[in-house]
Amino acid sequence: MALPEPRWAFLAAVALAAVPRAAQAQNAQSEWTTPVYHPPPAPATPPAVTPSPVAPGYAPGYGPPVYAPPEPLPPPPPAPVHAGFFLRLHLGIGLDSFSSSGGSTGTTQISGPGPSLALAVGGAIAPNLALFGTFFETGVGGPATVKTTRTDIAATDNVGLGGLGGGVVYYLEPLNLYLSGALALTVLLVNDVKGNTLAETKGGIGFEGMVGKEWWVSQHWGVGSALEIVAATAMTETKNTSVSWTGEAFNVVLSGSYF
Repeated sequence: MALPEPRWAFLAAVALAAVPRAAQAQNAQSEWTTPVYHPPPAPATPPAVTPSPVAPGYAPGYGPPVYAPPEPLPPPPPAPVHAGFFLRLHLGIGLDSFSSSGGSTGTTQISGPGPSLALAVGGAIAPNLALFGTFFETGVGGPATVKTTRTDIAATDNVGLGGLGGGVVYYLEPLNLYLSGALALTVLLVNDVKGNTLAETKGGIGFEGMVGKEWWVSQHWGVGSALEIVAATAMTETKNTSVSWTGEAFNVVLSGSYF
């Protein structure tokens, strides 16, 4: 096999060496002439807006009605108090006993059931405390049990004891329980069935005591019940001053007070 000539071999070597250089030159030109594209920054994503909750059952855009607080309640009425003017009335029934002694006629005992009534009027001197003037009456309403040796009062049918005086009352709160006491000038009348006076006394010394419980029915009025004790002594007869009478009564009464 014949070897190529040196001239053609030289030309082939030069051509092979020029190919990489041309490629490098073309790459360099491409890097120089071709602009590099940089994409613009992506716009910022706005924050997500959470829609306000809507109560179920309401149309879009409408919520539940605005709550309005209720109107304030009127202040309660003031608690009842005991002050100012005092008035008390009572009416009841009980057992009474009256006796006399002295003189030459011996002793007399008259007893039986009968009514009790009273009126007291006054005013407060401190909270729950009042002074009052009072008139009360209690007695045997007939028929009476009479034990006597006196012929002038043997036909006794009823005996009445009346008192006029003054006292004090105090209310225990909040029970509305009251304690009342009064001193009085007392007189005694002994009558027959026709109302004729058989015996009459001068003024003696008497006491009326009450323990009662009432319930409020208005700002000042109260109604209730009470136990009443009445005692009287040193009541001498007007016609026979040697004869002196005493009396006791135990009554259950209904009372009404303004205080």
